[in-house]
Amino acid sequence: MALPGHTNSVRAASLEFDKTTHSVKNNETFSLQVIVNPGSDQITSTDIYVLYDKAILTAQKVDAGTYFPTVLDDI
Repeated sequence: MALPGHTNSVRAASLEFDKTTHSVKNNETFSLQVIVNPGSDQITSTDIYVLYDKAILTAQKVDAGTYFPTVLDDI
């Protein structure tokens, strides 16, 4: 049923990085955050897979954040 003058806006949950680009020197360490935007969803957990060229980058660790304070499988 649609009511005139009423719209329901629903936004799905999404993930994004805190930086779209980052310049570093060879062998320099940098941090990258994954931002969880729940939109209008109520989420309690998520699986996040970050694909990268292992010939260029080496993942060192994964830290828990404030939205999901527990990391079960870090690398």
